Amino acid sequence: MADLLRGASADEQTAMTALNEKKYARAREVVEKVLEKSPESPAGRYVLAKVLAEGEVSLPKGLFEIRRLRHAVEQTDASR
Repeated sequence: MADLLRGASADEQTAMTALNEKKYARAREVVEKVLEKSPESPAGRYVLAKVLAEGEVSLPKGLFEIRRLRHAVEQTDASR
C-alpha cells in the first residue's frame, strides 16, 4: 500500500485516509473525483476496490476493480 501512496495526489491521500478510517461513503466520493481526472490511478482503483468489497460488500465489483488495479500497475511498471 505504501507504493500506491508514493507520488499520490492530495485527493488520493484523502481517499486513502477515509478508507483507513472506514469512512466508505467519503472515500468513494473522493475517489470518484480522482478517477474522473485519472481513470487508471492505481491508488484510486485500490480505494474503489476496497470500498466496493468492504463498504458495499460487493465482492464481484471489488474483484473487477482489483483486476483493473493490477492492469494499471503492470502498465506503469512496463513504462519504466
